Amino acid sequence: MIVNPSTDQPTQLTATGANAITSAIIHIQRMRRSHIGEVMDIDAECYPTPWQQDIYEAELRNSNNRYYLIARAAPTPHSNTHSSALHSAGSRSSKVTSGKTHKRSKNIVGYAGVAFETTTAHITTLTVAPRWQNHGVGTRLLLALLIATRPRNAGVTLEVGINNPAAQALYRRFGLAPVGIRKGYYKEMGFTEAGLSPDAMVMRADNIQQPDYAKRLTSIAQQLAPDQTTELDLK
Repeated sequence: MIVNPSTDQPTQLTATGANAITSAIIHIQRMRRSHIGEVMDIDAECYPTPWQQDIYEAELRNSNNRYYLIARAAPTPHSNTHSSALHSAGSRSSKVTSGKTHKRSKNIVGYAGVAFETTTAHITTLTVAPRWQNHGVGTRLLLALLIATRPRNAGVTLEVGINNPAAQALYRRFGLAPVGIRKGYYKEMGFTEAGLSPDAMVMRADNIQQPDYAKRLTSIAQQLAPDQTTELDLK
């Protein structure tokens, strides 16, 4: 994707780095109610305590202050379908390993959401299906999410598991920096029982409406590999 720093509008999005899936097309679009079933399948693979359907429905109904995206992909990557490290953010973020596999009739491979607040947006989730991790899906979702966020809020914040350095590195790439620790943030979400720390790192960026931040997004977009294409439908 090329982001014009003067208009902040994406004109094209090509895919991701060294581990790119050959000739894959990633289509990023607004999450709809009809997508919730597939999203919950991924949730069940990735989180000790997945969000329930009514939570997603409530978030989608609040369309003035919430913004959720899904990523669809084709073809299926030639990789192990078992769960592995999770790149996720917001109210849920850590590394979870599982032996589960799920048969999905469609092709949603990730999703992300943000809550628009008075001055600072809060990323509520950024989750990629385990077999599609390390293929740049999270980078594309976060890029699209921040493009949509910049006109609404001057800053963005999120929580991420303190034992998830891969996700932390992704957020640092987008200019978010650690600002604190929330002890026991994931205590009620099953992370302790899964052998994970319940503590969250809070990360934040306060300059996302500035021209320099638009240049950062442009640079990230230009580093995506040219052998894949991402199509955006953010309305």
